[in-house]
Amino acid sequence: MKAIKIIFYVCILFVIMSCAHEQINVQFCENQKCTVLTEADSKEAVFQKLTAMIKANLNKKIPLIVSSEKGGKTDKDLFFPVRWTMDIYHYEFLPRIHSLTFTDVLYIDRETRVIKVMAQADVSYPAFSTAYSGSYPAFSSTVQMPCSLTVRSSKEIIFQARTKLAPFYLNLEGLIDHINVDNLFLGSAFEISIFTGRINASQKGYLHLSFQDAEQKTNEALADTKVLPIKTDTSKPELAYKVAVADTSEKDIFYGGERVSIRVEVENKGKGIARDVQVLLSGSKSLISYIGDRRFIGDIQSGDKGIAEFGTFLPVNIQTEIASMHVEIVEGNGFSPKEKKSFQIAMRPAKASKESVEVITAAHPQLAYTAQLKGQDNKKVLEGGKGISLRVEIENTGKGTANDVSIELSGQKEIIDTLGNKARIGNIEPKQKKVHVFKGILPADMPSTTAILRVRINEINGYSPAGKNFQVALKAAETATEQTEILSEIDVDDIPPRIKGFKNKDNYAVVIGISTYRDKSIPKVKYAGRDAETMAKYLEHLAGIPKENILIKTDADVTKSDLEEFFEKWLPRRVTSDSLVYIFYAGHGTPDPAGKDAYIVPYEGNPDSPGMLYPLTKMYGELSKLPAKQVIVMLDSCFSGAKGRGVLSEGARPLFMSLENHVLTGNKVVVIAGAKGNQISSDYDKVKHGLFTYYLLRGIRGEADSNGTGFVDVGDLYEYVKQNVTRKAALEFNRDQTPDLLPDKAAGSVLSLPVARTK
Repeated sequence: MKAIKIIFYVCILFVIMSCAHEQINVQFCENQKCTVLTEADSKEAVFQKLTAMIKANLNKKIPLIVSSEKGGKTDKDLFFPVRWTMDIYHYEFLPRIHSLTFTDVLYIDRETRVIKVMAQADVSYPAFSTAYSGSYPAFSSTVQMPCSLTVRSSKEIIFQARTKLAPFYLNLEGLIDHINVDNLFLGSAFEISIFTGRINASQKGYLHLSFQDAEQKTNEALADTKVLPIKTDTSKPELAYKVAVADTSEKDIFYGGERVSIRVEVENKGKGIARDVQVLLSGSKSLISYIGDRRFIGDIQSGDKGIAEFGTFLPVNIQTEIASMHVEIVEGNGFSPKEKKSFQIAMRPAKASKESVEVITAAHPQLAYTAQLKGQDNKKVLEGGKGISLRVEIENTGKGTANDVSIELSGQKEIIDTLGNKARIGNIEPKQKKVHVFKGILPADMPSTTAILRVRINEINGYSPAGKNFQVALKAAETATEQTEILSEIDVDDIPPRIKGFKNKDNYAVVIGISTYRDKSIPKVKYAGRDAETMAKYLEHLAGIPKENILIKTDADVTKSDLEEFFEKWLPRRVTSDSLVYIFYAGHGTPDPAGKDAYIVPYEGNPDSPGMLYPLTKMYGELSKLPAKQVIVMLDSCFSGAKGRGVLSEGARPLFMSLENHVLTGNKVVVIAGAKGNQISSDYDKVKHGLFTYYLLRGIRGEADSNGTGFVDVGDLYEYVKQNVTRKAALEFNRDQTPDLLPDKAAGSVLSLPVARTK
């Protein structure tokens, strides 16, 4: 009996199966009226509704109501028979999944319209013996499972949940045919299967997912109602845009060696919000290869503007041509301007003159800045009728003068009317800092809302850093009694679109995140699993690594033998001399008692048993043997044992660990570590990621592109995460956490190696 109980404590979750799906009629209900979706309905709109529904109902227990078919008699919960033979005895089990709770949104991929969530299932396992009469007491457990909802079209919406608990694999797959926004209900035909070498069982039916926690609400949601089109909001955006072309010499002629830019300003003149606005360039393939073909602006509020800039330094010896270019604006819900704007630009090689040589070889400025927004009396809430201030500090860390620098503000009308939209700073010399403070008093009658403030630094020659967005809580004067924290963080789980045509088929990545360990005495690493999930998506979209070249493993799939397989077999069988290899690890690290080595703690590992750990020196050594041109390792872990993402053997004290290794001196392997050897690698609860991983993702998505080239290189990425992680750790956690670059004297060719492309 004990053996049986052990088997079934380890036995239920889902592995995904590839299968073809037929399109079905999907009923969509909102404002107490329903319609059947057609191909003409926007799949992007359906995706946004599903995303909003799930994000607004996290941590609500969802009873699983099941019927044999749609409209049939309902059962209490989801169950299916399983037969298992042990020796001469036969046992029949009826596992039941009683409820599901979506606990976290791991990421949102708007390009493929996938919502990846983590769910928690309440499961029980009553058992019956066919050899003896009677039954055994049921036992229950709570299991974690990843789920996804994919909107392939307005008539094909797939729900999947899957996991693996040895010795079984469990898969739940459904085709959603009913969405009720009012009653928070999803309906789906489903098939659930459980299989292993000795068991293969399945069941089909109709699954009711009701976020209302009540069967009565579920039945109400199924009631037929009148038909209404899906788009019920009569407020529509209306987009207009202007295109400006700029270079450093003659108008409408781009010379090699120049800084050139195409600036597109998009204005929303309508009453509705413009969603997921993008600017697309087409035309001359040679010019597009230099400046990129798209920029993502995001949402544009009514009466607001968004700016996209395509800019770079052209090669000196460009080909002579008349480049025909076309600009198109795309809005996520289909409210795109009908017309494309076209223009022509003459492209010429660099002028054979002293002046052009000086421009090409001139020292460049490099601007970095911080922005701090506060309410009156240093309150973080912005209250109607009270003062606010925005302090912007700009530093020129480059070697050239930054000319005619200005600060541009845009966003919520009440804030811009109070602070103004522009401030002229003038020239900033190398190593010089300048500070400007915007001040004003907010109107007393402003609405209580969540607002956006955009801060952008402009330099006349185009040496402008990436803009920053702040999400700000506003409170009307009469209700402003409670302090609300400013939310100024980027949502890195909203996956940026992939760069069209950018693919590195020879590159590979191993992405690992261990949140929970077999030994329950080892503390959980809160967000390591989602760190890995999101990083894998960024490497696919922005580093151009094919999905099949990315090995992503979490939790129980990362044993010591698995790590040996990844680094000593999987990579060597695939990597070539043209390969760039990425390694990402989030989870616990630990030192040995003598402080001579540092270890990754695998799923079954324990710091008291060094033989169950995987040494960093071994990993470095195996990676250095690869024929790859370069290996980039990113470690969101700490190895001193000083808490955080590090653990220590019983009775030992935290140590100062050097993560350096003689293998790294060859520059084949470069490591960006989340903290120095005596520090803690922190979790950042506000954004549900490791602090280091959070800024890695922000850097990769473009904020580390200090020169605006459209590429993020190793050196820029390290400097970006070092500056931001160090500052944030001090402000948020009152502790030291300084990312480290190994080897500490990495070659310049390594530091200039592109990690990702953002345009």
